[in-house]
Amino acid sequence: MSYFVRTGIPQDIPVLADFLQQMASESEAIALDRNTVELGISRVFQQPQLGQYWVLENRETAQTVGMCMITFEWSDWHNRFYWWFQSVYIHPDFRGQGLLKILMEAVESKAHAENGQELRLYVESSNQRAIRAYEKLGYQRGHYAVMQKQVSVNSNQ
Repeated sequence: MSYFVRTGIPQDIPVLADFLQQMASESEAIALDRNTVELGISRVFQQPQLGQYWVLENRETAQTVGMCMITFEWSDWHNRFYWWFQSVYIHPDFRGQGLLKILMEAVESKAHAENGQELRLYVESSNQRAIRAYEKLGYQRGHYAVMQKQVSVNSNQ
């Protein structure tokens, strides 16, 4: 089978929402509210400065089998953007076939063409399968620790 990567379009919202709900369930045992997820995805399409979706599609069937969202962080140190992978997901039926590599290398190529500084991503610290997959693609643990503080009473907003 042949696969290709393209930027997401608003018509992808239902499958992107499905994938996000499946990812949250798999990786963190969280049940995301469908309406909130669809609104969050829609907002990225309405406000492109928030990020960009990428989808991995089967060329013959037009079935979407994977996705990611890229967000951008400005570096005043480097006068360039860091490209952050968010919501990286390959449907379970298609894992182990090298499709994550196809998806991430397409984004890497675009980041390189646009003079990006670095590719970064978060990974759930207990998700050893994902960590191994990213390490196989050349990613390594950074020297920063993530610290966070909840500021919203309602995390769905």
